[in-house]
Amino acid sequence: LRVAEDGEKEEVRLSNAVEEAREQGLKVVVVAANAKPMVVRVMDFGKLLKDMQAKKKMQAKKAKATDTKELRLGFNIGQHDLEVKLKQGREFLEKGHKLKLSTR
Repeated sequence: LRVAEDGEKEEVRLSNAVEEAREQGLKVVVVAANAKPMVVRVMDFGKLLKDMQAKKKMQAKKAKATDTKELRLGFNIGQHDLEVKLKQGREFLEKGHKLKLSTR
């Protein structure tokens, strides 16, 4: 089963699909090798790689936003210092980070 770049589905031989793709300057990408019949897609492989890299980059960027931030507080901390640490902690939480408080 061949799926064209415009979404058109057609049952053709693999050799014919490869030949058609080559004429159009595209590649044949196997979508489901275990399916009967095997499903292939005629597409621009460079565009596919670029899209996959962009998707991976976005996922990494989203995963990075959940870093754990740590605030260390001492027992003899001054009032102003404590207020500054609380302000920092609020900013971390608003940005979506996890917050860990520890004492020295």
